[in-house]
Amino acid sequence: MSSIPSRSGSAVISDGYTRQAFIQGIPFTTPDVHFSYRPILAAQLAMIRREMSKASGSGLAVIQAKTIEKYVSEWDIKDANGVSLPITSAAAMNIAPEIFDAVSGIMLGLRYTDISPDWPKIDDEETGSSLEEIFGKEQSDVKN
Repeated sequence: MSSIPSRSGSAVISDGYTRQAFIQGIPFTTPDVHFSYRPILAAQLAMIRREMSKASGSGLAVIQAKTIEKYVSEWDIKDANGVSLPITSAAAMNIAPEIFDAVSGIMLGLRYTDISPDWPKIDDEETGSSLEEIFGKEQSDVKN
């Protein structure tokens, strides 16, 4: 997969900008999934959401699959034989519903990415937010 994401992210979507995302797998059901995507600009996102609100039946899944095809630039999804799945709307329609909904949900701003175990850890000293610093030594030792 490509680069490790910046913890601060970016509030501005410039041309060529991509975000990294991660979906935690479900034990015995689905694998972990890493993917990169181009964030959807506000005007396009509003149009996609409007069309989704009017869709019925499989129409909603078709819009989600087309969105995945257009905006996902890389993913590590493989088929049952371990072959990388192409990023097409037809291939997207065949991935597990839990993964399909999570990928499209992250891109459409309906859910956040999970935190990948491959990304750098944030430790208390780096953030300056240890309980001891906030509450003092005696308060951080209190047990529930």
